[in-house]
Amino acid sequence: MVQEHAEGGVRGGGLTEAGFLYLHTIFIQRGRLETTWTVLRKFGYAEDLRLTEAFLAPKYVASIMLLMGKRNSLICVPVDLMFRRIVPWN
Repeated sequence: MVQEHAEGGVRGGGLTEAGFLYLHTIFIQRGRLETTWTVLRKFGYAEDLRLTEAFLAPKYVASIMLLMGKRNSLICVPVDLMFRRIVPWN
């Protein structure tokens, strides 16, 4: 549906920003507001459309930052390992 109606809406087997917006415009037009809200919540948005604290600073990241502050030094963690743990879609 997106590929047929939204130019550039699909790339590499996934939705682009244009595709995402098109799809959710259709959901809203058809009265399926809860579908859009469910997706927004899944990506860390609150009812006021701001990113939640839990999404911005998960507990384990906050713990690492607190530990770094207490020791006043940096902890060496491979970047790919760090992002594997904090990005919810990996």
